[in-house]
Amino acid sequence: MVVQLIRSGTPLDDPAGRPNTGARAQLINRAADMDDSRGSFHRTPATVANPNAEGAEHPVLAGVQRALEVRNNLRALSSSGSYDQPIQHDDRSRRFAHLSLVDLARESLRAMGVPNVEMMAPETICRRALTTRRSLGAGTSDFPTILENVANQRLQMAYAGNARRFSPLVVETTTGDFKQLSRPQMGEGPSLEVVPEHGVYSMTAVGEKGEKYAVQKHGRILSFSWESMLNDDLSAFDRHFRQFGANAGRAESSVFWNLISSNVVMGDGNALFSAAHSNDITSSTALNVAGLSAARALLAKQTGLDGQYIDLEPAWLIVDPDAETAAQQYTAQITPDQGGNVNPFSRTFRGTIAEPRLPATHWFVAASTDQTEIGEICRLRGMENGPMIETETGFESDCLRMKCRHVFGAAMLEWVGIVRVAH
Repeated sequence: MVVQLIRSGTPLDDPAGRPNTGARAQLINRAADMDDSRGSFHRTPATVANPNAEGAEHPVLAGVQRALEVRNNLRALSSSGSYDQPIQHDDRSRRFAHLSLVDLARESLRAMGVPNVEMMAPETICRRALTTRRSLGAGTSDFPTILENVANQRLQMAYAGNARRFSPLVVETTTGDFKQLSRPQMGEGPSLEVVPEHGVYSMTAVGEKGEKYAVQKHGRILSFSWESMLNDDLSAFDRHFRQFGANAGRAESSVFWNLISSNVVMGDGNALFSAAHSNDITSSTALNVAGLSAARALLAKQTGLDGQYIDLEPAWLIVDPDAETAAQQYTAQITPDQGGNVNPFSRTFRGTIAEPRLPATHWFVAASTDQTEIGEICRLRGMENGPMIETETGFESDCLRMKCRHVFGAAMLEWVGIVRVAH
């Protein structure tokens, strides 16, 4: 057809200067269909490329991704903030439901317009799928991106499911960089004074000191080889990122609880638990009514930087796992059948936190973060939901390198909201 156009002298523009769209389209399509080996990009068939208009998802690649999501038993994030909605097949993915990784890779290469896919050996398909990167609009663009998306979903599911028991003791925030963060340690605020009619409100300054810390980068690189892909070893792929996600949550726990177990030095130069802070019972004290009464009294007597009582009440009883059952006897809301068995703390605590990273030599009583700040976890902006995966294709090895990165930091902001008691 193109040769006929040339021989017939068909102009590319009409006499008025308007483009002859039919002739132009045939010439462009013929040029686009040239093989990669001749140095030109092989055009994706129109029925596949058209859905990739600006902002659209490629239907084949989106279907391949969903098929992998279903196969990995991934769940979608619900409006409640939990991953409790199993991802199901849709019209795009249903035809890919029983395909192997090699078959899914073949479909992806075909959708991207790679020529002669049907003639490729399985190992060639694996290598090409892991190393071919192309952009097809705003949606899913290539097989490495599909694997990255699936890995990120598994990673964040595992991260969200990790038991970060420190959550009731911290406020969560974000930062846009790695600069040192300064958190003013505020007093309870100045007392309110009587203002007579037509009187003037007096000025005062709020006493404050500061805690400083910065977020840090944590990460590892995992290689996904074409051999694993050829072996259809998706379970290993899924398992690695499940572990990465859980380990990211564990890293946060280790950093935070170490601040407490190591008795970190605060901004005023004193240890978190110290006589200067009036929050440390150093004599051996059993976890019983008398011991809890002493800890509650210390909490109630805490004052702010301006010397005013803060009126704190205990909310959390924090112990190592060996003492969890004993602690629960005082935090459970049970109505006894005998007056002598009354638990005076049954409606005092919100619950027990049993943390294995804490020493068995101490137990702790903490207030609610509704009453005062205790600790803080800060994550890099854009990574609020946890760690992220980035992919890079390798030339020196036939693999897809996948980098897991998690950026966060932790600090104790106030000492007034937590009391340490020696066993």
